[in-house]
Amino acid sequence: MTPREVAAVLREISQLLQLKGENAFKVRAYDLGADAFETLPPDPAAQGGLYERVKAGTLCELEGVGKAIEQKVTELVNTGKLDYLEKLRLEFPRGALDLVQIPGLGPRKAAALIHELDVANLDDLEKAAREGRVRGLKGFGEKTEASILEGIAKVRVRQAARKPLWETRPLAEQLVERVRAAPGVARAEIAGSVRRYNETNGDIDIVAAVNGPVEPVMEAFAVAPGVAEVLARGGTKSSVRLRDGLQADLRVVSVAQFATALHHFTGSKQHHVKLRGIARDKGLSISEYGLARLDGGPSLQPESEEALYGLLGLQPVPPELREDLGELELAAKRALPELIEQRDIRGFVHCHSTWS
Repeated sequence: MTPREVAAVLREISQLLQLKGENAFKVRAYDLGADAFETLPPDPAAQGGLYERVKAGTLCELEGVGKAIEQKVTELVNTGKLDYLEKLRLEFPRGALDLVQIPGLGPRKAAALIHELDVANLDDLEKAAREGRVRGLKGFGEKTEASILEGIAKVRVRQAARKPLWETRPLAEQLVERVRAAPGVARAEIAGSVRRYNETNGDIDIVAAVNGPVEPVMEAFAVAPGVAEVLARGGTKSSVRLRDGLQADLRVVSVAQFATALHHFTGSKQHHVKLRGIARDKGLSISEYGLARLDGGPSLQPESEEALYGLLGLQPVPPELREDLGELELAAKRALPELIEQRDIRGFVHCHSTWS
């Protein structure tokens, strides 16, 4: 549990209390508490950080944190969940908080739509507005109805937009830590464009190897802080939408399949297309399930991505290079360049021009 996760939980409580119609002072207290936790070191184990303060009982020393919030955060950090939040969530549909993201639609009006029109999410609200049912409510009218439809479109554009890596990477790390803490998880890693360190990301992908029942893992993913809505939930894959609109997908595989599944869902598509051609030339078919022999022989289950590339006669390709930009040709010659690491950085040059 990181300070950022704690802040996200407190902000969610604030928004739900607004929908519930609680007094402004109580709502503001949770927002101030969230602000306080965002000032802590990102690493919860750092000196003076979250874990140290919880253990010492000194959260109240943070400006904006009172006894009630201290008790809730202590419970959250020690158990990974918060009963108060779970009970609040049950009072509203999972997509309810999306409604307050619509420009001009405050918590009071959002609550009226939820209770009087049985609106549970943006889709429900759009349908009600297009059918002319919103204008019939007290305090609403044709102009408000039209404004709501425009606002829904803006929210969807914002949700669909790609996010910068500096935003998505911390979110992905928080989610994968939640998954790793679930019962039966042997390994869990970030995949997709976030793992490849692309500058922008359209979604978050996580792959987990599980020993035993998958339901506890799916549950941990579905109720993680920052989740706005569960889009799909099954035996091998679950999808959620986060508060900022980003979609996150969790895929669960066996321990034996983990290496090939992680490789497959890391991408990129272009890299995989060329890699499949190399595998085919060697009499193999590669997928997330392993390497199958085209002659019908026993399939292969490499224990790591390095072993997978080795079976194809290639130097292991780091995720950051898997973009089909000549990396496989270099891997065949064992001539891949070394990646720049933090220790290689000696300084930054900051030079102003007349444009600045």
